[in-house]
Amino acid sequence: MFSLANWIAYALYNQDGPFQWRFPLAFQLVFFFMIAPLLVLVPESPRWLLLAGRNESALEVLSRLAGKNIPMDDVTVVSEFRSIKSAIELEREDRPPIMDVLCFRDKAHNFRRLILSCGTQFMQQFSGINALGSTLSFTSSWALLILGQDFISLHSWRSMLASVKK
Repeated sequence: MFSLANWIAYALYNQDGPFQWRFPLAFQLVFFFMIAPLLVLVPESPRWLLLAGRNESALEVLSRLAGKNIPMDDVTVVSEFRSIKSAIELEREDRPPIMDVLCFRDKAHNFRRLILSCGTQFMQQFSGINALGSTLSFTSSWALLILGQDFISLHSWRSMLASVKK
């Protein structure tokens, strides 16, 4: 999707007027209209159903996900159901108070992790890497072309590495 957006931006670079920015925004709706009707067919998450207290629905979804004609009382379905339910109960027991999280007193140090992850993203943006990567010694047209080409080469390297891992 990112590559497609870069190529559309490159194709519309020489266009003048509102079409240059309206088309890329409107083009995103194509994917919405392709995916939205399929969302009716997607089942709810068994974990969310158990959190909402809908145990019977969770069992139905797990049996559907296990395969065709697998009953709800199948050993695999029931063991998966119990595993999810015990994980939820364990998480509810070990939930630390919010003040402990905010004061860095929880076991998992979740707030510290959040600060570190947001901080690294902030520092990346603060360093000016976007301006450096897209405008340094290139015209805007060349920068857009290089950005699209970089994504394609990155994707091809990722595909080669994935095939080597197999």
